[in-house]
Amino acid sequence: MIAIYTQVADPAPPGLLKKQIGQFMGRALGEEATFWHQNFLQLHFDPPARFRYDYKPRSPAWRKRKRALAAQGKVKKGGLADLVASGVFEEALMSFFTVRAYQHYATLSMRGRSFVQVHLRDRRQPNYVAEITAIHPSERPLLNDVLNRAMTRQVDQFRAPQTTTTK
Repeated sequence: MIAIYTQVADPAPPGLLKKQIGQFMGRALGEEATFWHQNFLQLHFDPPARFRYDYKPRSPAWRKRKRALAAQGKVKKGGLADLVASGVFEEALMSFFTVRAYQHYATLSMRGRSFVQVHLRDRRQPNYVAEITAIHPSERPLLNDVLNRAMTRQVDQFRAPQTTTTK
């Protein structure tokens, strides 16, 4: 689950029921989660992601081995991206995702590899879940903007005059 904490500029527009606001908020949170997946998840697989998202440092032996495998053509991106080896993991996360949105939160589910788990006892292993779901501070305002625009759009559509045609 990816937790994205956001703020809504106008949480309770006047003239709407609490249930309607909850429905609009759920749809807006779903749009926000989809936006994160389509625009920011890919940045985690680039070589500079190590510094942008403050990943756990990999050992020099690991980096050396990965660059050697990249020279043989077995590792993508020159062996410089921490989360990329053969590229299967990246393709799995990018290709399949499901968003479930509720009035207070949205859940983004992705299909990944079995090694992506939290290693509570083995501190030598990086926390892949935390690394994949990290959000840079510069991304938060964009996510907040997506959420606020989605809420505003839905409220405006709801308040727009409804015209019906009869035959």
